[in-house]
Amino acid sequence: MNEHFIAKCNVLFENNCKKEKIVEELIKIQHSFEIEISEEYKYILENYAGICLKDNYGFKSLERTPLTDKKGYDSMMLFFPVTGKNNICEMYEVYKQQLPYNLIPIGELDGGNLLCINRLNYAIYIWIHDDIKEGVYLAQNSIVELIESFELLESTENLDLGIVETRFSASFLDALKNYKK
Repeated sequence: MNEHFIAKCNVLFENNCKKEKIVEELIKIQHSFEIEISEEYKYILENYAGICLKDNYGFKSLERTPLTDKKGYDSMMLFFPVTGKNNICEMYEVYKQQLPYNLIPIGELDGGNLLCINRLNYAIYIWIHDDIKEGVYLAQNSIVELIESFELLESTENLDLGIVETRFSASFLDALKNYKK
């Protein structure tokens, strides 16, 4: 496996969860979904599944989504684990009626949208659950390209917003006055 890929994963994730070998579970997933899991994706599942990515990292998607930021980045929370809560199989069962047949959910983006792998060509897609008409956007052609596309985004910690003013409508203020605890 590419050492650069491993190093990039070590940078992106909060920590390494190095779980017990999940060989049996991976075989079940491969059989259930009729896919071959790449060595790189196995590495992520064995070491980082269920672990949040570090803040301020985003990836460049090959197709912009309605949620892509101004600079062309999308953000991701985590890859689904193979076992335990919110695992790949559970997430598939939850969304299988809504997802296109060839997509298998493998991760969650910020906002609850899904990162999916195409079981036919192993490309990585973004599925936006609220985008009924389109909803599916090509993120990268492989899991390796996805990981390689992540970049540290500009930090907003020292962002000076100047003076911020908040205004409320009269009806909202009246509702607050009349609110009973």
